[in-house]
Amino acid sequence: MFTYKKVRGFLFKRNIKLFKKEYNWDYSFLRSPYRKFKTVLNLEIAAVLIFLISNTNIKANQVTFFGVFWVYLATFFIATEISVLIYLALFMYFTKLIPDYMDGTLAHLKKQQSKEGFELDLWAGDVNKLGVLIGTLLYIYNSSNDFVYILILILSIILNVVDPRKHISRTKFGISVYKKSVQTHVQKKKKGDNLIFNFLKFLNFDARSNYSDFVILLILLDVLYGINLILFLMPWVWLVLYFLSFSRANYLIFFKK
Repeated sequence: MFTYKKVRGFLFKRNIKLFKKEYNWDYSFLRSPYRKFKTVLNLEIAAVLIFLISNTNIKANQVTFFGVFWVYLATFFIATEISVLIYLALFMYFTKLIPDYMDGTLAHLKKQQSKEGFELDLWAGDVNKLGVLIGTLLYIYNSSNDFVYILILILSIILNVVDPRKHISRTKFGISVYKKSVQTHVQKKKKGDNLIFNFLKFLNFDARSNYSDFVILLILLDVLYGINLILFLMPWVWLVLYFLSFSRANYLIFFKK
């Protein structure tokens, strides 16, 4: 039997250590108040949910799959043009990281950790990114009634789906390793890139939490006040960056020795 105290304690300890050691996150409230608030909120909700299912037959990989279902249900809602469902979709996008916090901890508590589970987690991240992107572009199309955003959506999906990096096993080819210090698989850190590359990478939409929340804010501004200039410009930026990223990936994999 797992107690709530044990589940919560392990969840916070494991993830805070992961944030600091692998992602170099400053976890203090004064340096990153929004990140601190959002992370604690997600972890507190995740702790309750893990406790509720920890003594059931629900497996970690099933939680990962539910996280994908959660995102695509939100994508369906945001495409309906029904105000209540749009607000619900934005809330679901806002909380999309909770299953991601849950599955790894549940796998550890139930001793179900595996490379396959890590690969599934990476797959879920890629698929969820696409789900949020699809939902955002469908919302922009509905709001603007401009068919060009459907074309941007189609091209963005193609560039993401055919990206060769999505089809290369990160564990098989040694891109990820298991670290005992944080008790999970992590992706190997890359050497630092130049300033321009890092800036373009920052602008590229990858559905990371802060970026997704910014997009959620832009959609809310459009829903409530009709302020949408930045929201309508961003898909163009994303499309260009997706093309550049796709081209770079193909060069590195197929042409660079």
